[in-house]
Amino acid sequence: YKLYGTLSGGYYFNRSSEGEFSTQKIDEEAMWTSPGIRYEWNKDTSIETSYTYNRTRYNVSREDAERNLFQVRFRIECDLFN
Repeated sequence: YKLYGTLSGGYYFNRSSEGEFSTQKIDEEAMWTSPGIRYEWNKDTSIETSYTYNRTRYNVSREDAERNLFQVRFRIECDLFN
């Protein structure tokens, strides 16, 4: 019926001084990107797959963390209140 390609992503930073919102200084930056594909059999049923890559840089400790996530979602819509 219909085939879609999707792409999303983002970036954020999180900073605070020691004692402001935490007992320690926070200084981190993160980015993510997520491409995917969605196929709709009809207007009420679809399946979607996506891959998400996250990377967080902890500037205080000078460490990086990475995450790779693969998802499959199946969707069915129906009217509940007719």
